[in-house]
Amino acid sequence: MNSRMIVTHGIEIEDLMALPIPRKSNMQDLKLESYQFVANEENIAIEECDKKLVKEYLKVCSSLSDKIKQLIETKDKKMNNISDDLVNKYLNDMKDNQILLKILNQVFKGCIDENQNIDTNKVITDLQNNPEYDLSLDYINEVSKNEHLIRSLVDIVSECFIPKKEIKVLELNLTNGLMAKEVDTQLASSHIYPIEVNYTIAVKSISTLNDNYKNQTFKLVEWNPQNSVFPNEITSSNLILLKDSHHLWEIDMTSQLQDIFDVISDKGFLISVFRYQLTEPELALNQMNGKKALKNADLEKRIVDFIKAAQSVGFNVIGKKLDSIGSMALLFRKLFSEPKVPKSENIVEIASNPEKWFETLKQKITEHKDKESNDETLWLIANDSSKNGIIGLINCLRLEPGGECLRCVFDYDNLIKGSVKFTEKPYSDILSNDLPINVLKNGKVGTYRHFTLNKEYDKIESNDYFLNVGHNRDLASLQWYDSKGLVTNKDDYDFMNTKTNKIACNIYSSGMNFRDVMFATGRIASGPQMLFTDCCIGFEFAGRRADTGERVCGFDMSRCYATSIDANEDFISKVPDNWSMDEAVSVLSTYSTVWYGLIERAHMQNGESILIHSGAGGVGQAAISICQFYECDIYVTIGTEDKKKFLMNTYNIPENRIFSSRNTQFKYKIKEITKGKGV
Repeated sequence: MNSRMIVTHGIEIEDLMALPIPRKSNMQDLKLESYQFVANEENIAIEECDKKLVKEYLKVCSSLSDKIKQLIETKDKKMNNISDDLVNKYLNDMKDNQILLKILNQVFKGCIDENQNIDTNKVITDLQNNPEYDLSLDYINEVSKNEHLIRSLVDIVSECFIPKKEIKVLELNLTNGLMAKEVDTQLASSHIYPIEVNYTIAVKSISTLNDNYKNQTFKLVEWNPQNSVFPNEITSSNLILLKDSHHLWEIDMTSQLQDIFDVISDKGFLISVFRYQLTEPELALNQMNGKKALKNADLEKRIVDFIKAAQSVGFNVIGKKLDSIGSMALLFRKLFSEPKVPKSENIVEIASNPEKWFETLKQKITEHKDKESNDETLWLIANDSSKNGIIGLINCLRLEPGGECLRCVFDYDNLIKGSVKFTEKPYSDILSNDLPINVLKNGKVGTYRHFTLNKEYDKIESNDYFLNVGHNRDLASLQWYDSKGLVTNKDDYDFMNTKTNKIACNIYSSGMNFRDVMFATGRIASGPQMLFTDCCIGFEFAGRRADTGERVCGFDMSRCYATSIDANEDFISKVPDNWSMDEAVSVLSTYSTVWYGLIERAHMQNGESILIHSGAGGVGQAAISICQFYECDIYVTIGTEDKKKFLMNTYNIPENRIFSSRNTQFKYKIKEITKGKGV
């Protein structure tokens, strides 16, 4: 770095300064996802952070319903205060999808209104008949946005239709909480190659739908279950989504499922969504309504009856997901033929050494491709290592001619001893489900799936952190980073390649300089410093040594907007007893710049004249203080009248020594005052 030379075999380049290439800031199409194992059957199919938010929302609704219940029982309208800060926070900023909270809030307002005696039953009934208070649009019923509940099942469907170019989808949904937008996006984006999604939605009334659905490519049909158990316009589908609602409870379940079975193509799928339990505030609302309402036992019985009826018409249960809040999704598959136990020659073990299986696999796929009709499947088995790449292998091979015959079992836990026995569980279930990819992990059958990372995926609680800018290089990208994640070196060296001694310091104050502002707003490049650190802001601090508690201030390469730092011992010094931490940190870069420029380089002497530009800035004020100590004849430039008054009042600079920096007239005025000598 100091020599500015690059030397390699046969080449020497002198006077070269290397700068890093700036990253592209366009992140518009960037999609961040996690890749994780997902069992086909889950009881907690929800992201932990989403579950926490839903629980908080339900807690607020429960608190408000308890307050309403108390008001109804006591009939004391003076109990109108809500002391819970969390409840008030939600009520002051209610979102469009917080329907349950809106209903409870309206009931609460009616209960505390001294001018009227409300009929709670009538108020709730009127609200629920109002489209604005449709509970199917409530936060807890937005199941299609829960990727662990719906996308994990949709991905199974998508995976099974390789290498088809089109998939036909029918959504049977008599509520306003449609799933079409999310499911359509998931099918189109999660597929290995571009696929056309032909999406039809059967609804109660097209006129009541949101305009977003009318203006998109969805085909809309009206369906009245009182006239027919299934829409008459539908002839065939690869996937049917059925969202259960009270509109469907009166029709014959077996007849409906038989029609669905007949419409679904061979090896097609049915995804049904249910409520398996009501939440506490929902039960409280039903109780206030005074009408006969569903109980959790009723919901559970309907799901059991539905599964039995689906199996009776010929569906296989493939997956079962519960979100632990109140919603459930079931995946069924239509399979006509009985599963055939594969012959030993159609089972290939995929080991880490490809020489053992590559030619065999190649020959088997070629044979299958050349046969005009072949209903036999080729099973790939991997159980030698948790790092086996069989999933990537089968995803690629299934795109090749003849690859549709491939299925795989990846024994992540290495439990398979000897040959796979497809007549015993869980392998008999894997065989009957006929899914292309099956992973055995932690005693469960599933596979690996992509899920969109939540907005706070990289947020953790920390008591040791530092400030840095993001890739966009603007003030909006400023955020705190966990210092515990930094890699510490056993030995540290400075720019001169000299070994340094690091001292742990707890930071109390950090200094903000002009360069930090220019860099954080993207107005200047990072320079060669970026070769050594990914943080280029924060150069001065004041605090205490962690070992002795001594008050110190100093410099570092970066990361001084932080709670702590390992500082170079040569770059820190003791803070004078009569200085505060803030005063100490304000001296560092400003007075160091003045000392180096005026004393070290310019060798300033007593009584000299000097022109200080930007005199109201940090360096400018430091220069004024030093020059006044040296009894210099001081001239300054400033940008505004306020700064001019500040310098006159604070440093007693005469008005005729202060000039505007907005033009060049100051040089003529200085020449005039100094009688042509200048400074």
